[in-house]
Amino acid sequence: MQIRKPGLEVNWTVAARRPDDAVFVDVWQDPFVIEGVCEEGMKQKHFSRIPESLYPGINEDARGLAEQCAGICVRFCTDSPYVCVSGDVPPAEYAQNSNPRGVAGFDIYCGQYGAHVYRSTAVPMLEGSPVAQAVGYTQNGPKMQPWTVYLPNYSYCFGLKLGLRKDSRVEMPPLHITKAPILFYGSSITQGACASRTGIAYTHTLCRGLNAEMRNLGFSGSARGEEAMAQYIGRQPMSVFVMDYDHNAPTALHLMKTHKNFFTHVRKARPQLPIIMISQPDLDGNDEGFARRSIVHATYEAARAAGDLRVWFIDGQKLFGTHDRDACTVDGCHPNDLGFSRMVEVIRPVLQEALITQLG
Repeated sequence: MQIRKPGLEVNWTVAARRPDDAVFVDVWQDPFVIEGVCEEGMKQKHFSRIPESLYPGINEDARGLAEQCAGICVRFCTDSPYVCVSGDVPPAEYAQNSNPRGVAGFDIYCGQYGAHVYRSTAVPMLEGSPVAQAVGYTQNGPKMQPWTVYLPNYSYCFGLKLGLRKDSRVEMPPLHITKAPILFYGSSITQGACASRTGIAYTHTLCRGLNAEMRNLGFSGSARGEEAMAQYIGRQPMSVFVMDYDHNAPTALHLMKTHKNFFTHVRKARPQLPIIMISQPDLDGNDEGFARRSIVHATYEAARAAGDLRVWFIDGQKLFGTHDRDACTVDGCHPNDLGFSRMVEVIRPVLQEALITQLG
């Protein structure tokens, strides 16, 4: 595909100067690749993470969060020396433990995988603004290379246009090393709260570093382990399933009643799928948290005792390390960037081991 005028009309409102030779195009066309959207959303050209047919079987709050764009990204290659991002978002409301870039930012990355680096963030400049815009420039000049634009973790997106230099070319991005996504199901931590910007969430950092496709089913406060969700996940293409909803079970009793059943539903549908179970990271002085960890670990132990060799357990207490643990969250619960970085260091080798069982 070659970028030629006329392009789509974009009212550029931010202070960062838009290149005069930029031509804007819609991402819902080849060769742009959109990842993290459910099959129904792809057909409707709508940034949604689960289909509406699943709504009756899950809680109301999860339904409301389903169209927030956590984990959704656009991938492509271009020889344009820059990429402009113009995203239409609803006026965002920011919780006291979050910030605009982490809630409504579109992160722009560029470069070969293994050296895919952050270039800029398109974010509403004022609270209540319905548009996020920015320009990311490559360090390498006008040569063909991969780009990724991550959509906001905690905002809806009603439209996304990318601006590239006139007469530049766009091609399909390189294939991932995985044939199917790594699918994450979990809480606000899984959804990306409270990363300082979108691409720093642990899910994004892991998949970007491993060159793996991501499917993020994090639902802030609302991952309750419903049977309908387990059945839906069991039908999805996956290379690995990361099961991380400990924090959102209303009580330890609820977790005990749902956790093993959730795992069993997915395992029955996918007998050979690598499954990683994670317990919550903020356990210090938290008896309830330790009870929950025991429940998650019991599911793992029962699977191993039954001969299941494709299941792993990650102890959440180890995710923040042993020193300066109190520096790893913004509020005693949600990881900050340091917390997410430490989570990645612990989870990555387990995820790599799980992936080897699929790639081999």
